[in-house]
Amino acid sequence: MSRPSASTPVGLRVDILILMYGDYPEMHRRLLSGLTPAQVPVINAVLHIWGNQLGAASRKLVTDFCAERGDTAQVTFSDVNVSKYTVMKKLMTQELFQPECWFLWLDDDVQFTAQDWFLKALEFIQQKLRSSQDPAPISSVQQND
Repeated sequence: MSRPSASTPVGLRVDILILMYGDYPEMHRRLLSGLTPAQVPVINAVLHIWGNQLGAASRKLVTDFCAERGDTAQVTFSDVNVSKYTVMKKLMTQELFQPECWFLWLDDDVQFTAQDWFLKALEFIQQKLRSSQDPAPISSVQQND
């Protein structure tokens, strides 16, 4: 597993929710190649992958990928085609999902074109958190009891 670079924001976490369908190992490989620990440091992200009726090659690809990320990736395989919104709800209620964190939804046809896409996303989130013009996320609002 990779260590964050000096420019990686420590303490900022994003849950990445991914839905994959069918037997498209090349498309799935393309998506996962943009989510390696070198691009998406394990300190900053937990991946939640749902595989709807994945073929054997795609299932192996996802299983191997999750093993490489260790406990920062979890996968659910379904032998039936579960609807996207049902999958979203199920992924958002898994044990590793942190509702106070930012999250990113990815369909399996996403293709990353920049190696530093995740770092740029983290920088954008940090700007939003620092901005006084934007409302703070619910989790960052201090509640007085």
